[in-house]
Amino acid sequence: MSLKIYIAAHKPYPKLTKYIDDAYQFIQPGQKGKKLIEGYISDDFIGSISDKNPYYSELTALYAIWKNLKSDYVGLVHYRRIFSNKKITLFKYQGLKKEKALKILKNYDMILPLKTYLRKTNYKNYEENHYIDDLLKVEAIIKNLYPDYLDAYYTFLNQKEAYYYNMFVMKWDLYDQYMKFMFDILFELEKAVNIENYDDYQKRIFGFISERLFNIWLIKNQPRVKEMDVILIEKNPFVVTMKRFLSRIFGASGKVK
Repeated sequence: MSLKIYIAAHKPYPKLTKYIDDAYQFIQPGQKGKKLIEGYISDDFIGSISDKNPYYSELTALYAIWKNLKSDYVGLVHYRRIFSNKKITLFKYQGLKKEKALKILKNYDMILPLKTYLRKTNYKNYEENHYIDDLLKVEAIIKNLYPDYLDAYYTFLNQKEAYYYNMFVMKWDLYDQYMKFMFDILFELEKAVNIENYDDYQKRIFGFISERLFNIWLIKNQPRVKEMDVILIEKNPFVVTMKRFLSRIFGASGKVK
């Protein structure tokens, strides 16, 4: 079975190579009009959304993968953040390799990072960090395009947990299903919002909304999920492990914020 895990990166990042194998491929989001990094593949092609990268973040790479790079299993990670093979890594990191990933995917539909547990609901979290009207516009779009997802939308807003980072490894048929759901909604949302006065951070609206759409899609479809730790490449592994350990002692299995 073919497996390809793409690493979204906008610059060379050689330190990552010791954690990965030939299942991984670097992809350069927002490459349109820029020099392609050697050894990377581009998200720019005829019909691409590469020029929308300031607003869609790594989704421009996901779109390119969806349209051009089919495999039996597909994944996305980030150059500073990849899945870990081990739950406890005190002094060094170990990345998820192809053989282990395929073994997991025999029994699960997808691999995801540990859930993030919030102190407030997803609705309040979005309201405090972004423009809540944008998320409310999603409700109208879902009601029009995917009305059977409305209950999942409401469930998500009232939860205090979510999967973040746009990181996953999953079966292609599920990826195809999710990509259609997500981009159908995001392209409609793009028509409905005016981001002219947003700062550069808030202009990444479609990336932020996509993380919420992913959780809504998961609630509705209930795939078999294997959660895995995530390596934070630029952080000390001992410090990261101790923080996770203390977090779990106090009753959470994922990241709390």
